[in-house]
Amino acid sequence: MEYAFSTPRTLLRGLEREDCATMADFYNNRELLEGFLFPNEPVFPATKAEVEGLVDYFKQGNWFALCVEHRETHKPIGFAAIKPYMTNRVSFISICLSPEFWGQGYGTEVMNALLEISFDQFNMRKACLCVCSFNERAIRSYEKVGFEVEGRLREVVYRNGRYFDLVWMGLTKKG
Repeated sequence: MEYAFSTPRTLLRGLEREDCATMADFYNNRELLEGFLFPNEPVFPATKAEVEGLVDYFKQGNWFALCVEHRETHKPIGFAAIKPYMTNRVSFISICLSPEFWGQGYGTEVMNALLEISFDQFNMRKACLCVCSFNERAIRSYEKVGFEVEGRLREVVYRNGRYFDLVWMGLTKKG
């Protein structure tokens, strides 16, 4: 199968119900779970059925939800989503990769692909995302591809007995 979107080491394809078991594994990984952002709700481990509901939510809300596969093994290594807001030509981007692929440039590759989709396929003029202030690795990765910190919501994310800032980042298309 020829994939519409890929990077040198990954393939991006539409999220399918079969991916929900892997997504549920992500929701049961404490290291990943702590970084998930649903600022107005607590984050808890999820069952496959609950993740299926989340996939339905993404599709009903006009999110373009993607499974990130390793190019060689075709094993899912993460998930990503783009929510285009057509009127203002701004997209909201979300990405989550398995910890075993952190620190190796996979996130940078996938984020560049998401930006290409956002700018070149959806004709967005700006991409935005938000991240917990404690997730310094992600912030550095986003800055590496050109995102800049545009604002902070002070102490709105509660994790492990502490409050953290929600950092808003944006990248405006050049030209």
